[in-house]
Amino acid sequence: MSRWTAPPGKLLEEESRAPVRLPAGGSPSIVTHGTGVHPFLRTHGLERQRHPELNRRPVARKAVDPASTARELCPDVLVLADTKTVDGGQFEADMVFGAGAAFMTVLSCASRATHEIVGKRAEAFGATVIVDTITESGKAELLPKDASFPASFGYVAVHSPTDARLAGSTSTAHIDAVRDMHARGFRVSLAGGIGPATLPSVIEVAPEIVVIGSAVTEAANPKEVLQWVRDRLPNPGRGWPWDRK
Repeated sequence: MSRWTAPPGKLLEEESRAPVRLPAGGSPSIVTHGTGVHPFLRTHGLERQRHPELNRRPVARKAVDPASTARELCPDVLVLADTKTVDGGQFEADMVFGAGAAFMTVLSCASRATHEIVGKRAEAFGATVIVDTITESGKAELLPKDASFPASFGYVAVHSPTDARLAGSTSTAHIDAVRDMHARGFRVSLAGGIGPATLPSVIEVAPEIVVIGSAVTEAANPKEVLQWVRDRLPNPGRGWPWDRK
C-alpha cells in the first residue's frame, strides 16, 4: 500500500447522504478552530474561511450538528471534523462525512483495521482523512519508519498539544518535525502555538495546512489577526487534497 497515491478527491454519490463537495478553486490552507461552530462563525466572521475545524469531541455524534450547521450557513466551506478517532471507525466516519465534513482526523495509534475502514468510508464520500500524531508528540519518532496509510489519508497532523503549552512548554519541535515528514513523503497539517511570533518559522518549513487556534480566537480582533496571517502566506492555495502528486 503506497502513501498518497490516490487521484484528487472525487465526488461519489452514496445512498441518500449529501455528498461532500470539494470546490475547484484555490484558497489559503488555513484551519481556524473554535468551540462552537455556528455562533463562532457569526461572531468571528469565519464564514469566509474554507474549513473551520469542529474541535470538541465528547462523542463523535456531537460533531454532526455543528458540521451540518456550518454547511447550512456557508455551503461552500470545507469543514474539518477533529474527531481524533481511535476506534469505531465506520460509525464515526459515516456520521461526520454524512453530515457534510470534508475532512476528519484519525489517531496514528489507532489499529490498522480502524485506518482501513475510515479510509474506505472517506473514499466512498469523496472525503479526506488526516492522521493525527498528537499521542506521539515529544517523541523522537512520530511515525514508525514503515508507516503507510490508505490512499484517502491526505495529511499527517503534527502538534504541540494544548495542555503541554498551558503547562508552560515552549517547544517548537513540532515545527522542526515538518521537514522530516516531508522527507518521508507525507503532507503535513501543523498545529499548536502558531501565531504572529512563530509564523516565520512555520513558513520556512512550508506545511500544507496551518492550523491556528487561540492566536485568532482569543485575539481582540480575530478577523484582523487572521487577515494578517493570510497576507503573509507565500503560496496561498497550495496543499489541498487535489494538489497531491
